[in-house]
Amino acid sequence: MRIKVNDVFYFSYHPLKEQGYDGRRHCFEGLLVARKNSEGKIQLEDTYWGVGGSNSRVLKPEQAKVEGELKYYCNLDKIEEINLYDAKYYADKDLFMLHSQNACVDSCKYLYKTKGTKRSKEKMLSVVSDNIAIIKRKISGLANDLERETEKRVTIKSNNLDIYI
Repeated sequence: MRIKVNDVFYFSYHPLKEQGYDGRRHCFEGLLVARKNSEGKIQLEDTYWGVGGSNSRVLKPEQAKVEGELKYYCNLDKIEEINLYDAKYYADKDLFMLHSQNACVDSCKYLYKTKGTKRSKEKMLSVVSDNIAIIKRKISGLANDLERETEKRVTIKSNNLDIYI
């Protein structure tokens, strides 16, 4: 595997042979970005503290290959950041989620799309269809609520006050 600057990988450590606490995963995201160090050599920086953060865990490519498994995800040069709420416009295959601190809150999630990607008619139709289904369920539920309340009113008007409202 040839690693280029700005390649992003999913990384998972191989299990430890001994049981117990695995401190390697503490403050570790498992998303590694290939960057050049001060000597011009490629290193893999974990995104838990953000890309280029002073506390980022750094692995040499050789070390990462020995200690775990690298799976290519994307290259930062081929994607552009978009707002989280814009995911509904683009095909899933064109979306990439990068995150820090295990995406604990939305401000730790960074959504990207492939550069130059246009909105997806299929994705937008799917989102609108899902919205329609949700609204129909709400309408059906409200219609049932209306029917029950109307029946209660009829019961009360007939002087039967022994009901729950």
